[in-house]
Amino acid sequence: MVDVALPAHARLLDVAIGDGPRFVPTRPLDLAKARDAYVESLGAMSIAAAEAPFEDEATLRIRTAFSSKYTNKIIYIEYSFTVLLDMHDSRGRLTFPAAAELSPPATRVEVHIVPGGGPSEISIAGASHPVGNAASLVAVDTVSTRNPWVVSFGPLRAPAERGVQGRLAAMTSMAVLPGRRSVLAYAIGASDVPRPTAAPERVLLLVDRSRSVGPGGMEGERDVARRILEAMPPSTRFDALFFDRAQKRLFPLARAATREAITAMEDEMVPARMANGTDLAGALRAAGDLLRREAGDFSPRCLLVLLTDGAVGAPPSGDTLPKLLGPLPGIELMVAAVSVRPNDDPPVSGPERSVLRALASAAPLGGVERVLRVAEIADGVPAFMEALRGGGDVYNISLGQGGDVVSEVLASGGGVSGILTFPTVVSSRGPPPQSLTYGGLQRPQPLRAISVDARWLAPLVTTSSPDARVLVSPGLSALVEPVVRPAAPARDANAGANPPGIMERSVVRDALSLAFTPRARACYLNRSAKTAAERDLTGRVRLALDLVRGEVADVRVEGSTLAHAAIETCLREAAFAIEVPRAYRNDDAITAVLNLVFRPRTPERRATGSDNPALNREIDLLVDAALKDSIATPDRAATQSPGSAPTPEPEHTTPSTDALHSDTGMGRGTGTDAGVP
Repeated sequence: MVDVALPAHARLLDVAIGDGPRFVPTRPLDLAKARDAYVESLGAMSIAAAEAPFEDEATLRIRTAFSSKYTNKIIYIEYSFTVLLDMHDSRGRLTFPAAAELSPPATRVEVHIVPGGGPSEISIAGASHPVGNAASLVAVDTVSTRNPWVVSFGPLRAPAERGVQGRLAAMTSMAVLPGRRSVLAYAIGASDVPRPTAAPERVLLLVDRSRSVGPGGMEGERDVARRILEAMPPSTRFDALFFDRAQKRLFPLARAATREAITAMEDEMVPARMANGTDLAGALRAAGDLLRREAGDFSPRCLLVLLTDGAVGAPPSGDTLPKLLGPLPGIELMVAAVSVRPNDDPPVSGPERSVLRALASAAPLGGVERVLRVAEIADGVPAFMEALRGGGDVYNISLGQGGDVVSEVLASGGGVSGILTFPTVVSSRGPPPQSLTYGGLQRPQPLRAISVDARWLAPLVTTSSPDARVLVSPGLSALVEPVVRPAAPARDANAGANPPGIMERSVVRDALSLAFTPRARACYLNRSAKTAAERDLTGRVRLALDLVRGEVADVRVEGSTLAHAAIETCLREAAFAIEVPRAYRNDDAITAVLNLVFRPRTPERRATGSDNPALNREIDLLVDAALKDSIATPDRAATQSPGSAPTPEPEHTTPSTDALHSDTGMGRGTGTDAGVP
């Protein structure tokens, strides 16, 4: 029995057993049938099947059985496999696992690269071998396989594009499969671009101060902002635009990044300044207006840094963030979109990251989008600043004009590999695909795919597990079977940590009753009462509050019979002024629906209660109790909340006592009140 360790995602092509001077190939077969045939051949040779545990790194086990005529003979096993190359730092790489046996001998490794050209060096297990520009590149070395080892070659250079170096280096190979289908294997790597100009010395910070950021996130944003400014040249000038539902500028004019100016910025980045709402679209419009209005201070190059917690939602009307920023004549932008989160917060959602990547991908000087935990800030800020200086990340990589995107984002030095299939025969010289497109390039990079044997690429197309292989001949049998280990038990994602938070209905109900209903009553009491219709104003307002990460993200009037725009506007503004609970480790949006019933105090209640302070205090208690009862019907509430205590006021202005009742319902992203009428 021989245990073999293949590279990750490798697919077996052939296995042959050396029978004297010749090799006898095995044939693919279903695993169960292959085992039956092998056991039957063992019985014919009067050999008992043996079992042994698999070696740790083994991916294949090759069993051989032979009769006495093979005694004292060497049995050779020859196998081949195919695997996609990785790309890293503009180099092609193939990573081999450690040998399956415990004490493997030193191994002679011979590397051939055909066709040659391009790479100037081959590395085998860390040993460099310079090579010439020949048709075939060869390097030989002896390595220890006790630990994983790597074969790499490069560096691969991207072709020139419009007089400047391209961002991507690509290796592609193509073959025609049975059924007249074409398959393309690709390995694409992003390289740094030598910058022809200096880095920006103007910085505009967009700082999210909404309540969803939280105190821990705000501290992280402050740390990131300081580190960015300290990493810039001494001549850097900056300004900051803080935003929640509105925007506030830090300085009247951009200032030098002195210690005093940075401290002034940090004084504004405190929890006391946080407010409800995250209007990123409005912040970008304000930033665009600022840059256009003061183009002289921010030209010719500016670094735009967006600091947020990632809970940005979707742009209004489907607009992308670059469109909201608008054109900036005379200013070339470099963009860093950074989501800062406490260590125990859930990750930023994929759709929201895509929204921020759209902003970074449109920057003419390059952009990056990153998520940093507070514990990662010290290393993360220098890393993405270095990536910006190298041209930023590469976005929206596609093969062929109008082809599918094979990678949404690729960081400098990173790579992506994969397989594409086409329903028709494709020439390596003609479309599709004949080009590599990424970002906002107007002219794609050309591809130079080489034609290879179809059997090299065919196993990579299928996603099924590899078949077994068997050889049955007189006196010699072999079984090749994949190593199948029992699946590890599923690990609870929240094991050892607090479970995802759930916002209890009663918690939100009580918070809204205590914080919002007094404001709602004030909106009603402060109305004008010049006419009888306004004095006797009666109606209902159905209000929906979207609660995300401890902030009121949006407030909508979903229905109203009050027909009073001023009161409805006041209710929306009052909802944005309150603080709401924050679910721990949970970013799910929660919608709280309030059914508010407004009516003036009835004459009967006015007559019996207006002159009795003791009774008025009792009525106050009844009103508070009724407001906290989320399941009461409006009719029942009307009897339980007759009115509040009278207040001295001029005659013919507002009624001395009015009644308000609220029913609170909750749903997760549904916009309903869970059955509350």
